[in-house]
Amino acid sequence: MDSNQLFTLGYNYRHGIGVEKDEKKAFEYYMKAAELGNSAAMQNVSNCYFYGTGVERNYQKSFEYCKRSADLGNASGMCGVGVRYERGLGVDKDYNKAFKYYKKSANMGVKVAMYNVARCYRNGIGTKRDIQSANYWFKKRRSLLKTNKSPDHINPELKRILDDEKFKLSWIDYKDFKDIEEWGKGGFATVYRAEWFDRINDTWWHVALKVIHNSNENEQDFIQELKNHCEIDYENPSFLECNGVSRNDDGDYIIVMGIADKGSLRQILVEVSQLEWRDKLNILNGIAFDLESIHSQELVHRDLHSGNILQGFELQQAYITDLGLYKNEKEGKICGILPYIAPEVLVGHPYTKASDIYSLGVIMTEISTGQRAFDGISFDDYLVTRIINGSRPKCLGPDCYIKLATKCMDRESNKRPTATEIIEIING
Repeated sequence: MDSNQLFTLGYNYRHGIGVEKDEKKAFEYYMKAAELGNSAAMQNVSNCYFYGTGVERNYQKSFEYCKRSADLGNASGMCGVGVRYERGLGVDKDYNKAFKYYKKSANMGVKVAMYNVARCYRNGIGTKRDIQSANYWFKKRRSLLKTNKSPDHINPELKRILDDEKFKLSWIDYKDFKDIEEWGKGGFATVYRAEWFDRINDTWWHVALKVIHNSNENEQDFIQELKNHCEIDYENPSFLECNGVSRNDDGDYIIVMGIADKGSLRQILVEVSQLEWRDKLNILNGIAFDLESIHSQELVHRDLHSGNILQGFELQQAYITDLGLYKNEKEGKICGILPYIAPEVLVGHPYTKASDIYSLGVIMTEISTGQRAFDGISFDDYLVTRIINGSRPKCLGPDCYIKLATKCMDRESNKRPTATEIIEIING
């Protein structure tokens, strides 16, 4: 058999096509094809070593086969080399080389590489932070994505959103997720991480699954959050991507989002506080950019806190999530976690963009100290009174950072900077 036939046999055994699924046999056939010089097989051998599929996990061998594949001009192999350089798996970490390989692969049409190039531009990984270039690559990738048609039995309004070509959303069968692992649980939703096989685009993705509690009974609240997320993501593609919608066995709806590997900022505050100030500012930059994107759609977050900031594998990557509180603003209810609620809201004024900026200022104090705001103090009426009277959480760091955080938490909402102004200050 030639290398292509051996590769096909390996693929069939890997996915159980026409034969019983057997990952060990898949690896053996991929290896035989790779030994005959098949670059695609080399890439799949690399992936087997990377994930421990049919063979013991070995990052060094994974890198070696991936690099051989890339050297033969395999575009997917180039993307894989970039991943290994970025994460330091099987090779010393090198962001510049990671970006270089991602860019080569993206220029050859690999959608995953386009996503990684965009992500690098957004977060300043191996290249200068450039939101315009990030949006270009996010949009280019999105234009190439295929989506499936949503089922007829779902809510008509939800179906219209899913079938709107501009959003590029898929209705995803819950069975297409594997290795589902709970990540965090709140009062309104539970977030899981999982692997998703995107059958339409023949690609595996690491994703976050946000399961909205009781959404089978409150469809409109779920649909409103989905609308908010999609509109922001469409206008500002560097926002945390929404891939589609699913539904679990309990009937609850799921928003399927791009992964942010480290979980929430709140979970890793101590680790973040030990970063270089350059990296801390990069985190703040990401949060401010997402907040600018939200405000550009004339939306207000209303519940911004460190638990709603998701962190990427590289800690300086930060994304705002949880956009489901639009209805509460109309009802005039106070929502959110006490230390992050602006004083004017506590005395009965409505949520505004400036109240989100106040919340960002509180998050800035947490990034600087590694502690939750007002840590060890009861969130009670006494704390409400203290906040109204001007008490603020402690902030550490350079004078310019403390000055900006203090300005964001100013008692007078009209004296707080906008998200755009914060970005300009950080990058000035």
